[in-house]
Amino acid sequence: VAEPEPEPVAEPEPEPEPEPEPEPELATTAPEPERELEEKKPFQAKTETKASGTMAAAFEAISAKESSAGGWLILEAGKKKPKLFAEGKGIDSLKSSLEEDKVLFACIAVHGVDERSSKLSSVRTKLVQVNFVGSKVSGMKRMAALSNKSKVAKIFHGIAKTIDATSAEDITPKSIVESLLSSGGAHKPTFYDFGGVKITV
Repeated sequence: VAEPEPEPVAEPEPEPEPEPEPEPELATTAPEPERELEEKKPFQAKTETKASGTMAAAFEAISAKESSAGGWLILEAGKKKPKLFAEGKGIDSLKSSLEEDKVLFACIAVHGVDERSSKLSSVRTKLVQVNFVGSKVSGMKRMAALSNKSKVAKIFHGIAKTIDATSAEDITPKSIVESLLSSGGAHKPTFYDFGGVKITV
């Protein structure tokens, strides 16, 4: 007797996979504009600057009692009157600002310091004027510049010593000190301060 064929067993239907939940949308923000990076320049101590104020104000700044040693200004001779050319501090920067093709009038504040003891000292400001005629200045320009001297004298007042120079090498702290000492005085200071350069008397 033939055995009955087994009834086919229906395979279970696979369960449907759960649909993935949608990811929450992130709030979008507008991108920030790119900033231009400024090139960092190495720090440099400023010892001289081109003139930015008036001649009288620049002179008062270096000649005031509270001013520091070695402050200076330079006037450039013009056709009718001088004009402010440069300002700065320290005799070395003053010399480097002189130009061979110009007629310039400079004034530097030299401090005579008298150290009577470790705690007591007095300071006297000596204003030194430098009349500079560069070696490349023409004869015509030289003569025209002479008319500026009287106008410069109205700005530079209380000058202790005047020096004429045709080269920066003509201007040295030692020669200025000798000129100041030769003019005499009741008491010699301990040293003269030119703003970074000190000459002991």
